[in-house]
Amino acid sequence: MHRATQRRKSSVHEVKRLIRLQCPLPHDAARAYFLDLNRTVWESLPDGESVRDYLEDNRLAFLDAARAVMG
Repeated sequence: MHRATQRRKSSVHEVKRLIRLQCPLPHDAARAYFLDLNRTVWESLPDGESVRDYLEDNRLAFLDAARAVMG
């Protein structure tokens, strides 16, 4: 893996840990959205599917969970 890519990936994981400490969201929603985001970066999407459509369901679930925690 390219050094700059590895640094970026490490930064993403560090930010993820900080968010978990500061804002305890339901782990399942955050994890599902993170995995979808990760897939769009590192793997190709199914034929004919846009990034927006691919991310939408878990993005909305994540935002709903965040709203519920934040009040």
